[in-house]
Amino acid sequence: MTYELAKKLKDAGFSQEPKPNGFGMLVGKTKIDGGDGIDDPVWFPSLSELIEACRDKFQDLYRDYSDNSWRARDRRDKQEFGSTPEEAVANLWLKLNESRK
Repeated sequence: MTYELAKKLKDAGFSQEPKPNGFGMLVGKTKIDGGDGIDDPVWFPSLSELIEACRDKFQDLYRDYSDNSWRARDRRDKQEFGSTPEEAVANLWLKLNESRK
């Protein structure tokens, strides 16, 4: 996941608090850029945290070997894509929560 995608999640209301059994991490922009300080920290959620955040709307996740992308789909057949499973589900969460802005 990129810092920019994690920032979109934060700006759209994705929880920035670690879950009890979550494996995500708090990352700041300067850490990603190689610096020592943490500037504008964002939560990089784990795949399980992303799926859980989609709640009962999440349907499935699969890899498309024709272009090596990942697809996350909801129960109404909305699909979002990413180069990793986390990106695909993060994009799906953003799509499902567009109205929260």
